[in-house]
Amino acid sequence: DKRDPFAAMEAELLSARAKWTRAQTSTGSARERLLKTALQRAQAAVAIGEQRGFLSGQVLGNALLGDVLVSSGDVGRALPYAQRAAELLDDRTATGLPVEDALGAYARVLRAVGDDDEAAAADVRARGLLQARARRLPPEMQDRFWSVPARRALRPS
Repeated sequence: DKRDPFAAMEAELLSARAKWTRAQTSTGSARERLLKTALQRAQAAVAIGEQRGFLSGQVLGNALLGDVLVSSGDVGRALPYAQRAAELLDDRTATGLPVEDALGAYARVLRAVGDDDEAAAADVRARGLLQARARRLPPEMQDRFWSVPARRALRPS
């Protein structure tokens, strides 16, 4: 019980994302168990993030909670979590947090509730933040920056 709290939070986030990813290809009770575990792990990551003031746990955990709840069919409960992740990101846009994860989850939740205009705006905002980051990189690093699958989906043509 003397684990590093940041490492514990990261482990919860990684486990939650892995369970959620596996649930995407599972069916039936296996899918439900994976989503339930992903939800619990994401909630634990958010709790550690809030308790210790770790922004990454709060942003990424809330975004993941939004994704997990949408996958579970609970769109109404997903929106506040995804929205919270986007708001926390707004407060600290200078950080190196993966905006594609936070704003991508927000856009997915918005699409699930039928707000396509706001979802498109979240994608545009994510693209703009990513482009600003990419411009600050040396030219030889920019292709590598855009090679991350979640960023590739937002890369301007």
